Amino acid sequence: MPWLPGLVVLPIALSGMKKKRMALPLIFSIYYIVMIISIILPPFITMTSSGQVDPELVASTIAEDIVSGILLSLLTVTLLVVCWAINRRAELK
Repeated sequence: MPWLPGLVVLPIALSGMKKKRMALPLIFSIYYIVMIISIILPPFITMTSSGQVDPELVASTIAEDIVSGILLSLLTVTLLVVCWAINRRAELK
C-alpha cells in the first residue's frame, strides 16, 4: 500500500493551512507514521496468522519496503508540499 500515506496527508495539503509552522511538520509526521505502520503491520499479521513464515524473510521484506517507501516519499512529500504551497498562495490572493 505505497499510496496510503500520500492519501492520508492529501486533505491537509489541499486545505492550504495558514500556519507553515504547523502544516509542514504535520504533513511530514503523519506521512511517515502511516508509512511505517502500513509497511510493518502486514508482514507481522501474515507471520502470526500462519506461524510458518521465516522471520528472516519477513525482516528482509520489511527492510525492502522501508527503503522503497522512503525513496518514494522523497517524491510524494515534495509534491504534497508544492500542492499545499499552491493552495496557500491561491488563498492569499
